[in-house]
Amino acid sequence: MTYSSPVLKILSLILICSTASIAAAQNSATDPSGSWRWKYEMDGKTREDAVLLNLDSGKVTGTFRGQPEKPIDVQEVVLKDNQLSFSVEYKIKDQSVSLAFTGKIKQDDLDGTVTVTTEAGTDEYPWTPKRSVQWDDVVGQWDIVIDADGNKLEPRIVLTKMGEALQGKYTVAEGTVVDATGMKIRDNKLAFRIEATIDGRKIRADYSGRPYGHVMKGRIQYDLDGNEGEIDFSAKRQPAKK
Repeated sequence: MTYSSPVLKILSLILICSTASIAAAQNSATDPSGSWRWKYEMDGKTREDAVLLNLDSGKVTGTFRGQPEKPIDVQEVVLKDNQLSFSVEYKIKDQSVSLAFTGKIKQDDLDGTVTVTTEAGTDEYPWTPKRSVQWDDVVGQWDIVIDADGNKLEPRIVLTKMGEALQGKYTVAEGTVVDATGMKIRDNKLAFRIEATIDGRKIRADYSGRPYGHVMKGRIQYDLDGNEGEIDFSAKRQPAKK
């Protein structure tokens, strides 16, 4: 299928919006990219920790979110086949804490152990986190690449968390900004709809996808004046400003 220039312009706008929502279809079982969360009991309370991992050019990096107020970079990351290990060190109430994680990845599950070392000694506990998607996992600026019949489009999208909701602003090359509506996360997938009239033509686009760390890939379904279709896109999130 080929598109006229006006149609291509509309599709570029649609695809810009789609990036926000969609996901990196990571087929490799050894790719740990994404947010892994787990709950445990401590001092009579249920706590939840998380680690955000990203695989880029064969190297795994990540940040740990737990009892410390600020995220901490993980260290000594090793990924071999489906086996993952890394460590975290921090201080809480002037006490040094060392955590050594190791486990086997199976899709969105990790089965392993965490070894906790403090001044009181060393203990080992089961560690069974699950990879999941929440609003925090998609916040940020995403640079998008779209190949529409050989025409390379490079828009961007900025997703901002507003209270318990998510706001999406999509910028077209010409400076046009489009809002996403009906944004939601269900079954670890982000979905929303775009409806607009451009150059006198009506467009409706439904997006559904899943983010894996700082990468997104997926498809968008659109209806352009009754002409329905699907198209692929990819996106990469810019590092957060420190």
